[in-house]
Amino acid sequence: MNSEKQPFTYLNTAGAGLLSPESIAAAEDFQNKSLVNPPKYFFQFMDEGLPDLRQKMAALLHAKPSQIAFTPNFSYSLLAVIDSIRSSVKNVLLYKDDYPSLTLPFELGGFQIHYVENEGGFAIPVSKIKEIALKEKVEVIAISHVQFLTGFAIDLNELGTFCRGNNISLIVDATQSMGAFDFNFETLPVDVLISSSYKWLNGGFGSAVMCIKDSFMEKYPPKSAGFGSMNHDANGWTYNPSVLSYEPGHLNVAGLLQLQKALEQRLKTGVSAVEKHDRSLIKRLATGLSGTSFKVAGGYDAAQLATILCFEAEESVGKYLSEKNIAVTWRKGKIRVGPHFYNTNEDIDRLIGALKEWESEHKIPTCKKPVKA
Repeated sequence: MNSEKQPFTYLNTAGAGLLSPESIAAAEDFQNKSLVNPPKYFFQFMDEGLPDLRQKMAALLHAKPSQIAFTPNFSYSLLAVIDSIRSSVKNVLLYKDDYPSLTLPFELGGFQIHYVENEGGFAIPVSKIKEIALKEKVEVIAISHVQFLTGFAIDLNELGTFCRGNNISLIVDATQSMGAFDFNFETLPVDVLISSSYKWLNGGFGSAVMCIKDSFMEKYPPKSAGFGSMNHDANGWTYNPSVLSYEPGHLNVAGLLQLQKALEQRLKTGVSAVEKHDRSLIKRLATGLSGTSFKVAGGYDAAQLATILCFEAEESVGKYLSEKNIAVTWRKGKIRVGPHFYNTNEDIDRLIGALKEWESEHKIPTCKKPVKA
């Protein structure tokens, strides 16, 4: 099979989002300027570019700029938040099969951990979370908005409303949804929202964003001090704790310039339009798979899928798709598909067609499954 002659179809934003030519050009321009006078252009970005980026991110999330911090990655962000709660919090609730970068810092951090498990390998019932949280006197719940292994999207409004009513802080990993999901942080009952930039935000590697409610910072003051939280005058340095306490002094400027261009494009398109487009592709894929032997995690109606669809398949299917120049991820017996705004119905149809070809070559019987309207 000559894969070089086949078109390339990228359906793996759940692994990493594509960068735009404008994002790459912005990063290259900064790097080229750094050949001559690095400090000048670094501090120019800190003085002019960073406030603009903060405004754009606040607009995307419907948050206040004073609630936004930029960091090197998700793990840095979460560890900084954990430092702020460590002396005050004992009981933490996690999802058993969540992404390790979310669960391990709590598990290794000296907390009393309680776990919620899924039902049927997919759904995480909020009712079960409530039951465990009340029984174990949980003070913090940390969970991903969209699960990386299944695509299940938890109802943040229902979960957050429960947390608010029971004095529980809610920390959410939005790495698999921010940029493809229309958040309104002002009204969303979430205390801390964190996302890496390299997936659905299409900002590339080396940066992340934190969005933190004022009430959370008042309850759990920062235990770190970033450059932006320090004031300098003739008398020396003074510390002014704020969301900027979480922001390191020397940021990845090239990465943040990439993110800045991505945000400009997303704001122009409208994240709600992107969400609608992505959900339509997920639904099209689920409907197409209903005529195959491949079983979709959560069912073929895709009701609880926001950005990711996973279906059961042996590893050879993933290799077959790779040979067909279709980029997806195979992991733990499932193929994960993450279509985004740059994908089309034709991309989805090409994937479905390749899967049907694989079935035909392997003489796999198929049957039509019922799909909800």
